[in-house]
Amino acid sequence: MFSLLKTDSTKALFPKFRDIPYDKLAGHPDVRDHGGKVMQVLDDFIKGLDTAGDAAVQKVGLLHKGVGVSHENIDLMKPVLMTLLGEVGCSGAAGAWENLWAHFMDVHRTCY
Repeated sequence: MFSLLKTDSTKALFPKFRDIPYDKLAGHPDVRDHGGKVMQVLDDFIKGLDTAGDAAVQKVGLLHKGVGVSHENIDLMKPVLMTLLGEVGCSGAAGAWENLWAHFMDVHRTCY
């Protein structure tokens, strides 16, 4: 995620992070809090693929739309997540994660 925040235009989308120097982002309570929220949405989405998962994504999609975060900005997370999966030894499941992300983004897009 920190690689996304290297550009001022992306960092500006996060009012809580705007004034935090890049070298202080890792471990900062506001960044950890947001990361936890992101992981919770992904967890809710995956757990509810057969039932309520789409609702979790729609809720966050409406939130993103309301604060002016574009659908395209959200899709910037994909390469970061794919890199992270590779770093933790899950690169063999890359195809499944690609499909899962595509579904996530399809649901997210319905909010715009």
